[in-house]
Amino acid sequence: MNPLNPRQHAFVRAFLVGETAGIASASAVAAGYSADSAPDLMKNPSVVKAIADAQAEAAAATGITMARVAAELARIGFSDLREVLQWRTLIIETGDENDDGEPITKVSTELVLKDWAELSPSAAACISEIKRSRDGSITVKLHPKVAALVELGRHLGLPTKVALSGSSGEGPVELITREMTAEEAADLYRRTLDEGTTPQ
Repeated sequence: MNPLNPRQHAFVRAFLVGETAGIASASAVAAGYSADSAPDLMKNPSVVKAIADAQAEAAAATGITMARVAAELARIGFSDLREVLQWRTLIIETGDENDDGEPITKVSTELVLKDWAELSPSAAACISEIKRSRDGSITVKLHPKVAALVELGRHLGLPTKVALSGSSGEGPVELITREMTAEEAADLYRRTLDEGTTPQ
């Protein structure tokens, strides 16, 4: 197997770390190649081995594998707020009485954080921040779902552009973008994974 030349070394480094990590075309450009060179570089046995060796070394040193990263991204990308918060119905006495002398009540609802012991590991992993205000109310912030789905697709080798296969094997091209709502992106990814798609 031939040793890597300096530009191939640069490509491997760009593919492994930084903003171009995991993006072959961008890594190729960063290393001084054209973007069109990426497929050939990713087929080069020496380059493939160098990338695999570096990833295996990192995984052994940290215990972090691609599968573990993808699983964590999937937790965030497919998170459901109902796993974290729940509606609570409150019956409040107004202090007034109706014409029959019965106390008048009103029904109110509020969102409350589920007991920490009840949260599944997946639900807990989705929480980015919890704040309690002076009045005792709680604000819960989850990690961005769309960003996680985009990153998950990159780790799985799916570009942001996917074509739904459909019954005929062809379908409309759809994009997963940061402009989508979390629900739209999650729905598209579910269809991507459940119905089968052809990356473009």
